[in-house]
Amino acid sequence: MSKSYTRRSFLRFAALGASGALLAACQPKIVEVTKIVKEVVKETVQVEKEKVVEKEVTKVVEKQVPAPQGPITLIIMHVHPAYDAFGQKTADPKFEELHANVKIKRELVPGWIAEFYPKLITMHAAGTPWDVAQLPHSGILYAMYSKGVFKDLSPLVEVGQFKLEQFVPASVEGGKNPSGAFFMMPILIDNGDSLIVWNKDLLDKAGVSEPTPEWRFDSDFRGALQKLKGKLAKDEYTTHEVWANNLYGAEAVLANSSLRCLDDTGRKWQLGDGKGKACLKLWADMAKEGLVPKAGEMPAGAGDIFNSGKMAFLQTFLPVYIWYKGVVKDTFKVGTTYMPKGPEPDGVTSGIANLHFMGLSADSKNIEMGWEYLKFFTGTEMAQPLWDAGLMPARIDTWQKNANLPGADAAYKLALDVYPKIRPPCQAWNFRTQELWDAYTNVSGKIWLGQVDFDQGIDETAKAVDEVLNKPMA
Repeated sequence: MSKSYTRRSFLRFAALGASGALLAACQPKIVEVTKIVKEVVKETVQVEKEKVVEKEVTKVVEKQVPAPQGPITLIIMHVHPAYDAFGQKTADPKFEELHANVKIKRELVPGWIAEFYPKLITMHAAGTPWDVAQLPHSGILYAMYSKGVFKDLSPLVEVGQFKLEQFVPASVEGGKNPSGAFFMMPILIDNGDSLIVWNKDLLDKAGVSEPTPEWRFDSDFRGALQKLKGKLAKDEYTTHEVWANNLYGAEAVLANSSLRCLDDTGRKWQLGDGKGKACLKLWADMAKEGLVPKAGEMPAGAGDIFNSGKMAFLQTFLPVYIWYKGVVKDTFKVGTTYMPKGPEPDGVTSGIANLHFMGLSADSKNIEMGWEYLKFFTGTEMAQPLWDAGLMPARIDTWQKNANLPGADAAYKLALDVYPKIRPPCQAWNFRTQELWDAYTNVSGKIWLGQVDFDQGIDETAKAVDEVLNKPMA
C-alpha cells in the first residue's frame, strides 16, 4: 500500500482444543423445574394434556436458561479505538443488562498490532488474565494460536450448533488455523485495498472518462494514465505506487489477474516468474515511462495528496473511500468502482479481504461467558449498530440489507458482489508472513527506487522470500 500506513491509520481510528470438562461447562444448564414438570405430568395429567405440557417444556429447553452464577468480570482487550468506544457506549451496557452478574472491563492498547500482539503474548506467558481480544488480521495470529494463546472455538460452535454460514465465507476462512481449528470470530469485513477512487475534476481536465467495472489495467487504465501525464500540473499526480511498499496493496492488484503471491500451501512464491512476474513488470514499465510516480517521489502520503485534490486515481479501502467523500465534500467529485481487471484472459473482478476478529484467551476463567459475548457482539442485535458506526460487520444479511437500501452508496453493492470471490491475504506456511512482507518491501524496493533493473530485482526478491519460507515454524 503506497503510504499505506496513512490509510491504515484511518482504519485504526475510524474502526489447544477444549477438554471434556470445558465442553461440559458449556452445555446448557436447565433449571430444575423442567424435571419436576415432567414428573408431575406423568403422574396426574391425562395423555392429551401431557402432550401440551411436554411442548411447553421443549420451549423452555430451547431457551437454554443458564443457572445463576456468581459475579463475573470480562476483560476485553482492544487496539482499535472505534471498537473500544462502540463497546463502551453500545455493546457492553446491553450485554450487562442481559447478564446481571457480568461487568465488562476494557483495556485499549495504544499503537497498532506491532505493540498489541506482543502484549497479548507477554500477558499469556506471565499468566496475566484477559478474556476477549479484538484481533485485526495478521499472520502472527496463527503462530499465537499454535503457541496456545487462544482457545479453539470449534467445540463451542459444535455444542451450540452455531451457524458460521451467516458470515461472509472469507471471514470464516480467515478465522481458521491451517489445522482447521476455528479460533477467531469474524467481526468485520470489507473487500480490502481493492477499490479505485478518482477525482472527476482531474479526469475531466485530461479528457478521461470515468472508469467502469470493465476497465483493464493494461489497456483502459494505462491509456488513462497516458492522457493524464500530459495534462496534470507538476504538483498533481496520476496515481500512486501501490506495488512498492506493502505487499497487501500489491495483492489486490494480483487478485484481479487471478494471482496470489503464494500458492495455497503457503510454501511457493509465485511472483518470481511467469504471470506473477509479468504482472509486476506492467507496473515497473509504467513507472519507467513516467505514467506513475516512482517510490519516494510524492511529498506526502497518497491519501493526503488525494484529499488535497492533487491525485487522479487512488487505490483504497471501502470505509476509507466513504471517509474521503466526507472530507472533500463539495471540493471535488469523488467516484469509485472495482480495481481494473488484469490482462486477458486471466483478468477478473475480485478483491482481497480486510478482516477483523475477536478471540478468547486460552487462560480465561470465563470461557462460557466470553463465548456468549462473542455471539452477542457478532449477532443480529449488534449488527446494525456496528454498521451505523462504520464498523462493517461480517454478516451477509447485514450487507444485503444495507447495500440494497434506496440511496445506498454503490460501493457497498460492489463489495457485496465480490464477496463470494475474495480470500484472506496469503499466509506463509511457517507463520512468518510479516517477515515475508518485509523481504518483499526491502528487496523489491530497489526496483521501484531505480537502484537495480527489473529482472535483477525480481530474482533478488525471490531469493529473499525463499529464505523466509525455508525457516522453521515461528
